[in-house]
Order: sequence, then C-alpha cells, then structure tokens
Amino acid sequence: MLEYIEFFLDDIELGVHALELITEIFRDSENLLTYPLVPLIKKIASDIDLLDIETTKKATLLSFLPVFMFYKDQCLKDN
Repeated sequence: MLEYIEFFLDDIELGVHALELITEIFRDSENLLTYPLVPLIKKIASDIDLLDIETTKKATLLSFLPVFMFYKDQCLKDN
C-alpha cells in the first residue's frame, strides 16, 4: 500500500479524499515508525499552505495531520 502514497499525493489538489486515504494507511500503523515521513509531511504542508487562509478544505486537510504524530495513543516526538 505504501507504494501508492505518491499517487495519492498527486491528487491532494483535487480534494481532501487523497489525504484521508493516506492518513488511514498510517493510522496506528507501524509504518509511522519506519516510513520516511519528513518528505511526505513537507509535501502535505506545502500543498495546504498554498490554499486560501479561510477555506473548509484547508481546515479539513489540517485536521488529518495529527495522525502522523501518534502511534497507539503515544506521541511520536520526532514527528
């Protein structure tokens, strides 16, 4: 499944569902501990930053980011 993340990232401009799929892949997954998340999060943050300040899409995309920071209710400080 991880090999498809790049395809999902390409679709972030089209809506929120691509990031929703990506976060479901990582939700409480051991992949959070091994996958190189920095480039992924930088890409997501860059795409979010390009949106207008007060849009529902921006708020929704931002709401998915905490998934990358927690593994089984434990905060991943490096993330």
